[in-house]
Amino acid sequence: MPQFEMDKTGTVNGMEFSDLTLIFQGYVEAMLFTENSPGNCMADWQDDEVQDGLREGTIDGCIPEDAGWSDIHPESAERMQLDCFNFEVQARDLLAKAYERDYDAAQAGRDFWFTRNGHGVGFWDRKELEADGLGDALTTIAESFGQVYVDFIAHPESPTGYGYVHV
Repeated sequence: MPQFEMDKTGTVNGMEFSDLTLIFQGYVEAMLFTENSPGNCMADWQDDEVQDGLREGTIDGCIPEDAGWSDIHPESAERMQLDCFNFEVQARDLLAKAYERDYDAAQAGRDFWFTRNGHGVGFWDRKELEADGLGDALTTIAESFGQVYVDFIAHPESPTGYGYVHV
């Protein structure tokens, strides 16, 4: 199975990927990883065969495999960033304890995405967060944010001319 390689080029709302907080970087990486549709790129996304497969559930994922940072709609990026900020505020003390262990902010961002969306892995599943129920406590906070859904919508004014990822 090929390794997921996220396209980190370009800007959204004037920010390069490297400008983002580590927790937000991890969150974006996890979203693009879990929602991408292997073998289906932006150039073919609106083809009848791909759209039929998406409707019928015979194609995995809900965004093209080559969607990257600059393909996220600016309003979606703002909402995602705000969710990460609010999560960090609510979980500040717990995250401080987690960072004292072999755990970092980028992984916290990935686990926030995985946990809130029920991807079968997350805070509760990390060995380094087992002691003192830290993983369970972070899971409770992440789940309180509810699930979010992702879509790729055609838009000719997007950076690629194909569309934007909406969250």
